[in-house]
Amino acid sequence: MIRALVARVGSGLLVILSSATPALAADVTCYVDNVGGNDSQSGRSEDQAVKSQAKIGTSCTVVRFKRGNVFNEKLGIVSAVSTYTNFGNASDPLPKFIVPRTRSSGPVIQGLGKGNVTFDGLYISGATGDGTMAGLKGVSSATGDTTAGVLGGACVVLGFGSTLTNSEVTDCDVGVLIADDSATVTSSYLHD
Repeated sequence: MIRALVARVGSGLLVILSSATPALAADVTCYVDNVGGNDSQSGRSEDQAVKSQAKIGTSCTVVRFKRGNVFNEKLGIVSAVSTYTNFGNASDPLPKFIVPRTRSSGPVIQGLGKGNVTFDGLYISGATGDGTMAGLKGVSSATGDTTAGVLGGACVVLGFGSTLTNSEVTDCDVGVLIADDSATVTSSYLHD
């Protein structure tokens, strides 16, 4: 894009053309370690990792979870985040997000609310529907509830250009539910 700066100098005009584009904001990477982290820390480096997902800063665009950690909860999607991944020793297990296999537990990762999110190098387990075919579509057979957040027993729900890669998905009624043709799953292990 060509930009022009026009200024009046005396009785003439000074025109400066520039092809420079404005700088894009840099990614803000935040770290979560539910074993060695501390929620009073900044979360902006591995040695300043926060302990809980609730303390992930709203300015974070990349969130890294410590390998070997087990989070007995769903992955909380933060509006500014474009990538969820891991950090730590590559020989340690992927960070695990596990919900109990209780009726209508819903997805562990529900990526429909925000598009173009990458989930890279995570272990996801435990989503259960309500035991009915309607429940797999996100409708509770008991109440008729069509709440989008339920989405049956799918461990991961992707849509709107989002990607699941280098991850393991297990012990769910449905491993991955892809809501539209712009979502992708690559290099991942889906089983059981």
